[in-house]
Amino acid sequence: MTQRQIQGRNNREKRAGCRGAWLSNMLEAAIQKVTPANKVARAVLIFAPLALAAMLVFYLLYATQLSATQKVIASGQKQLVEVGYTTLVTTLAAIGNDAEFVSDEPVLQKWLASRDPADREILLAQYLSFARHRALYDQVRFIGLDGQENVRVNWNSGSPEVVPDDQLQNKADRYYFQQTLKLQPDQVYYSSFDLNVEAGAIEQPIKPTIRVGAAVLDAEGRKRGVIVLNYLGQRVLDRVRRLAVDGLGEAWLVDARGYWLLGPSAADEWGFMYPGRGSATFASVYPAAWAQINGTGKSGQFSADGDLFSYAAVAMPDDAMTGQETLSPASSAPNWFLVTRTPASTYSQANLQLAQEYLTALAAVLLLLAAIAWVVSYHGDRRRQAERQVLDLNRRLARDNVALQNLNRELESFSYSVSHDLRAPLRSIDGFSKALLEDCGDALDETGRNYLMRVRNAAQRMGNLIDDLLKLARVSRSEITSDLVDLSLLARKICSDLRQRDPQRKIEVKIAPDLQLRGDPRLLQIALENLLENAWKFTSRRELAQVEFGQMMHAGDPVFFVRDNGAGFDMAHADKLFGVFQRLHAMTEFEGTGIGLATVQRIIAKHGGRVWGEAEKGRGATFFFAL
Repeated sequence: MTQRQIQGRNNREKRAGCRGAWLSNMLEAAIQKVTPANKVARAVLIFAPLALAAMLVFYLLYATQLSATQKVIASGQKQLVEVGYTTLVTTLAAIGNDAEFVSDEPVLQKWLASRDPADREILLAQYLSFARHRALYDQVRFIGLDGQENVRVNWNSGSPEVVPDDQLQNKADRYYFQQTLKLQPDQVYYSSFDLNVEAGAIEQPIKPTIRVGAAVLDAEGRKRGVIVLNYLGQRVLDRVRRLAVDGLGEAWLVDARGYWLLGPSAADEWGFMYPGRGSATFASVYPAAWAQINGTGKSGQFSADGDLFSYAAVAMPDDAMTGQETLSPASSAPNWFLVTRTPASTYSQANLQLAQEYLTALAAVLLLLAAIAWVVSYHGDRRRQAERQVLDLNRRLARDNVALQNLNRELESFSYSVSHDLRAPLRSIDGFSKALLEDCGDALDETGRNYLMRVRNAAQRMGNLIDDLLKLARVSRSEITSDLVDLSLLARKICSDLRQRDPQRKIEVKIAPDLQLRGDPRLLQIALENLLENAWKFTSRRELAQVEFGQMMHAGDPVFFVRDNGAGFDMAHADKLFGVFQRLHAMTEFEGTGIGLATVQRIIAKHGGRVWGEAEKGRGATFFFAL
């Protein structure tokens, strides 16, 4: 480096030093103008920049969380539609298989060949057993070629019975008999979804019914009649209705003409069966949505008139279709549309609730900052020390303001600023409060010392709250990767760290071996840490604590669980478990910020899974998650 370059560098450093000194002098002069008597003005000088920084941080956190919440709602509705679609498709396949099975019964073939009353009694007993154990069909019938019912078993509200011969009816004029009679061997007929009609009138109470039929052939391959099963459709409608219970709106089933089979109310349903309800259709109430759904032959999600609609088109088999053929929408034109509607008010309510939560937290932070500013201002007898603190805080805030200007351009810069610059004043407040308590504690009365302890505790709690909020925001915006993750190994490492942190605890830990899945290793570790740390915390009052991590089957699917024998909780408040800042135990019982389980829920949702908890107060809790 040349002498000129060295001289130039020194000049630049000198100018920078002058500018820094000028800024410091200006701030110090501003402080000196605030006299000890003007405590309010000094408190405002301290409070204002801190409050502005806190409000900006909370606004950015709110905006990030709001976007994530809306995405979670939309993703949840899609998953509900997929679940309902799978239910409908598997139901159709199952009842078609049942029709083929009953039509090929050897006992039926034997009776057709012999017409022996004894064989008929055996056949009736077998149909009774089938109806009782399957518990799916209102009627099981064998109808001859002339349309006359030869054998019929009624469900009879759960007490299956054989219909006497003198009550058997001729169904030659019914559409389902005529269509089934046309079937080729190994084909199955599905009727439309409508209400059961007896003696020319709609049966009461109503029985939503799908009739499935199969031709009956004798040993020589001659057609001898048909088997017709009346499927109790209310079962599948109830399953669709339950989707609305799990979701955030309404779940409906609409036929290809736009009529509600399952709608907002009973008065809107089955309009094509009742003369006075012809105008009560989904197509007429939601014309814009129907225009996008009708004829698509696929699934989708869109917004119309402010509402979010998610749908899947379900195709029943054609009038003559084998049981082995696929029931996907691509196989034929759709017969039904499974639709969920999330009204605009749901989004508004979610936004309002989120805003209330953040405003509540911000109000607490602002109150804390106001209390800090007032305490610093109140102790005028240590004016010089207070001036140095204010000057230091303003210098830090000057640096913070520069960092905060870049928040909208880079989210990572925002996270760094919060974690470093906002927590630094809290450490100063905590440290100076501790120093004040140690150095001048004798000069304060019990009330003054108590105030300082409250300031320290509040500063430490705010630091923990910021840490957890940053983790939650970081999780919400993270892009997930997919790798093979050994959850058993992660759980053992986490529990080992917890034992080292709390070596005096007597705790029995059970971790099932070789539990693996594909997911994001970092996010899954965070989720598992939160669940195991919760179990560790809420068993702290047990003489012998028990924590278990394992896997089990739930509703036919593998799920992972973390179980403990700790404090548990009341299941009446289970809906609050995964909300931000939601706590089911007082701070005096167990410390925490109420963000851990919300973080777990975000991570599992990003993997397309779900998490839920079950517990009994005083007898432990179990948290399940499935990906």
